[in-house]
Amino acid sequence: MKDWIDIIEEFETIANNNPFVKKFGYGRKENKQALFDSFDKQFPVLYINSDTFNYNKGAFVYNVTLDVFSILKDSLEDADKTISEANAIAIDVINTLYNQDLLTNDNVTITPYHWEENTGELIAGVTATLEVEVGNNNTNCNY
Repeated sequence: MKDWIDIIEEFETIANNNPFVKKFGYGRKENKQALFDSFDKQFPVLYINSDTFNYNKGAFVYNVTLDVFSILKDSLEDADKTISEANAIAIDVINTLYNQDLLTNDNVTITPYHWEENTGELIAGVTATLEVEVGNNNTNCNY
């Protein structure tokens, strides 16, 4: 059975294999700030976090928030292009997970956004909540 670390590694592999994703991150929403503070500031970023894990009929379902975003190059006029690029990346991630039989539902709502980050950077991207399901082999953990 895949655990949360395995799910993170799946997303990281997908990010590393996508030529348009420049950086991968995961963790609490508050930890995204570190991506803006880093010295290289590579964008777009594929960032995930999960607040809930559900056990359902012999399987674990990880509710994963997928976030793909970039710093806007010029101004808010650049937001539509940035959102479109982030949306294409999100669709690639969703399709990859679906093809690996990891999504419980491929009917996903993708929500665009743009705002000014605490750092003064203009940010645009998309977010979606995915239900990643992994089977449970019904054995106890051996820790």
